[in-house]
Amino acid sequence: MRHKPSDRQEAPVVDDDAVVWLEDGRLTEGIAELRWGLEDLLSNGESTLVIDVSRVERLTAASVAAMLWAKRRCMARRVRVVLRNPSRRSVHMLRRTGLQGAIDMEGATWSTQGLPKSLRGGFCS
Repeated sequence: MRHKPSDRQEAPVVDDDAVVWLEDGRLTEGIAELRWGLEDLLSNGESTLVIDVSRVERLTAASVAAMLWAKRRCMARRVRVVLRNPSRRSVHMLRRTGLQGAIDMEGATWSTQGLPKSLRGGFCS
């Protein structure tokens, strides 16, 4: 079952995935939900934490820091962290900072066409 981000009361569990949505208008609240609610999200033994950023144009330094913090916490529990539907700008920023490989990504809906050749390798298509 999938809910729109604005309709959620708590992060739903889909299959064995706990899902947290981040969106531009509510990025601060989403980061807080990720930081303070992580233990609750993972209390049911989910195997994957999905951070859906399909409504984020560009990740901020604070959001990346929160994701890396969550990744460390999840690694201790053997929980996979996935960044779902990142924008081209978000992936470009992760690539520039050397963090692209730190978090698994899925579902990018854009192509690498138009990016410099040095940035085309390793992207989801």
